[in-house]
Amino acid sequence: MDWSQIWSGIIGGFIGALGGAYFTYLFAVKLQSKQQKREAATEFKTAFTDAIYDLQEGRKKAYEIFTESIVFHAKTLLRLWLFLDETEAKKLDEAWQEYRNQPDQYLSAGGIDKEKQYKALMLERIEKLQSLADPK
Repeated sequence: MDWSQIWSGIIGGFIGALGGAYFTYLFAVKLQSKQQKREAATEFKTAFTDAIYDLQEGRKKAYEIFTESIVFHAKTLLRLWLFLDETEAKKLDEAWQEYRNQPDQYLSAGGIDKEKQYKALMLERIEKLQSLADPK
């Protein structure tokens, strides 16, 4: 065995080790990103727990629930947006705008029946947001 074969083996092993380390790093980064996305999605979905409970139990009016929780919901949405691809972000943004941009729709002007409709509408929009937050 001559020195050229030995050096070829050493260099080949070193290149192989570097390549393996690089692909392991890429896999670890992708895995960590997916984990962070799952955590952000869970945080976003659970941010609505109190609002859903209050809506279902009739503890407060829909508009009151909306105004008390919108800032907290927005903060959790911002964290989730960091991990979404363009298509996911667009769909979630459309649902968010529908939920957020028309708070007057949750005002109970019209009695108990109208309040029930507003609560049902708010629950429907929350469910849509939560379903779009599910990690893929």
